[in-house]
Amino acid sequence: MSLRQNLLHSSSYQLGTLLAVLVLLGVFFVSYWLVIASDNALLRESEEAIRAEIRAFQTADRLAGRAGVEDLLQSGMTGNNGYFYGHRDAAGNWLGGNMPGWPASVERFDEGTLLFEISHSLLPGQRASIRLGSEHFDVMAKVHTLSDGTQLLVGRDVDDLEIAQWVAEAFGWAMIVILLAICAVSFGVAYYVASRFTRIAATTERIIATGNLGERLLVDSNWDDLSKLSRMLNRLLAELEARVDGIQSVSDSIAHDLRTPLTRLRVNVSSLVAGPAREVLLEEIDGLLRIFSSLLRISAIEAGKAPMASDDISLATLAGDVVDLYEPLARENGVELHLVNGPTAASSLVQGDADLLCQAVANLVDNAVKFTPAGGSVTVETRVQGTVAELMVLDSGPGIPPEQHERALQRFGRLDASRSRPGNGLGLPLAAAIVRRHGGSLNLDSAVPAAPGLKVTLRLPCRAV
Repeated sequence: MSLRQNLLHSSSYQLGTLLAVLVLLGVFFVSYWLVIASDNALLRESEEAIRAEIRAFQTADRLAGRAGVEDLLQSGMTGNNGYFYGHRDAAGNWLGGNMPGWPASVERFDEGTLLFEISHSLLPGQRASIRLGSEHFDVMAKVHTLSDGTQLLVGRDVDDLEIAQWVAEAFGWAMIVILLAICAVSFGVAYYVASRFTRIAATTERIIATGNLGERLLVDSNWDDLSKLSRMLNRLLAELEARVDGIQSVSDSIAHDLRTPLTRLRVNVSSLVAGPAREVLLEEIDGLLRIFSSLLRISAIEAGKAPMASDDISLATLAGDVVDLYEPLARENGVELHLVNGPTAASSLVQGDADLLCQAVANLVDNAVKFTPAGGSVTVETRVQGTVAELMVLDSGPGIPPEQHERALQRFGRLDASRSRPGNGLGLPLAAAIVRRHGGSLNLDSAVPAAPGLKVTLRLPCRAV
């Protein structure tokens, strides 16, 4: 499975993606708030309040004329309601208000809306802005011409509103940066955790496939929980390796210690007078010696102590040699032995020890010929799938039940509980150990679905010539 597929199926990555989506939704809402803030919404609310105040003066002008306007003006100035008022005649003469005079310099905020400044020192009684360092009022105002031709200016101090708007924009941008940072960190953490778990799983799977308990998980750091998990798994592997090595050491020692007296026994038996009893004894002793030799060889191969050449080997050629070797035995047992080479099998090479691989293939063919009844057939097929060379041995024998496949690849994993049939249960385990030593795999399957027979598939990495 590729890294992309592992990430998509990783719960950590999915959780990180969910958090990132929620953060992006937060970015959307903050951006919406920024749009509102940048649209001068607060200032426009103040502008609408000024219009409402002017409408009140229009009503007073319509009902009571100039006297009503002046009464309302006096009421507004005495209440200190936060409004600025100015009143002048058509000639520009100042008539009254709570400002020091008509503003000489103004800016246009919008059509009909003015912006200007009034120094705090000119209006000591007016409530000043809360902004530190502020020395003047920022006034937004509108001018309205009354029925008698005089002009009325109504304004509000918007200094605090401008501060609030600036703070809102700054807060919005800060939140966007923080949320995007959280989004990036979420994706980063999800990718980091998923990639670490993928690497741990891949290493563990490789250890299980190859049986190499000496391999260890990579520990990146000392602070995170995944590194702690890796260290604990490494301790577990070290403990398992020590125990397995102890068991193998005992079995190897027994095999080694018994092989010497058995060899001496064989020499003594062979010196006896020839006869059926001697031949039976020699055959039994030779069988025991083969068992001990196979045990020692499996242990040496699995421990990586067995010397191994590194040659370019054609599986098609090797399969042909093994088929030629076993063809007389197959004919004697009434079994048809066939060889089928794929179109690119002959032009693809695997790297390894020719003698070891030949023994592995020979063990597979020997098992197939031995367990296939007379009139049956055994087919050895080679083919190439991408960068993997495959050698398959298919027979029409009784086969092995699927639930027994794993046991068949273990030492002494004989399926005959009474052990009345010939064999010692070491042929497939030895072949599997050789294949794993070459970085390949050995798998058992039914030759034909829902039919007797066994298919053993040997896979090794290869390259084209």
